[in-house]
Amino acid sequence: MACQHQSVPFCFDQCLLFPIHICPSVCLCNLSEGALQQEESDEGQRASRREVMRLWNQLRQACLDREESREEVQRLEMDVALAAEELKMVKVQMSEKLLQLKDQMSQESAQFFENEKSHSALLQMVDEMERVVEMERRQAQTVQADCHALRSDGQATTQTLQEEKDRGHRLQEQCEQLKGQASQQHCIMGVEVSLDVFILYCTVWSHHLMC
Repeated sequence: MACQHQSVPFCFDQCLLFPIHICPSVCLCNLSEGALQQEESDEGQRASRREVMRLWNQLRQACLDREESREEVQRLEMDVALAAEELKMVKVQMSEKLLQLKDQMSQESAQFFENEKSHSALLQMVDEMERVVEMERRQAQTVQADCHALRSDGQATTQTLQEEKDRGHRLQEQCEQLKGQASQQHCIMGVEVSLDVFILYCTVWSHHLMC
């Protein structure tokens, strides 16, 4: 910009040294060239701003997606923990139930033998106990299958979170490249400061993503 402004006084100085019919064309040529360069620079700056805003929107969306993925992982981890606790309680209840059934069977067996009860009644009690044990075993298998399903969902969500982190890294690299392109186009100081602030903001968000 400084060089373009200096070309005008130089042109008037040349007008004093050369014939009058040469000076206007030389001055107009320099002025047109300066205006063209200024227009190209402004267009480059506008394109840079549009690209910066596009990347900033992508980064913000990536951050939102990452936060949603993190919340989903936390929820699944809580569900897995609750399911594991429930499975533990079911196992404890099964053990207590089996002990109770064994004690009950022992007591009733002794009573049956003492009262000379029929052997068929004892077998019927054993069959009932086996049905109860089978029902409890199936319930435990169902809870265990739910735990496996929750773990699989947690692994899938963790993979999605890693993909969002990689996306954040790529966005940061694009911001750095855009900063270099904007510097090569000799943008005005105010635009460079705004771009630096935005790049710093992108870097902070990227650091937050990596953490």
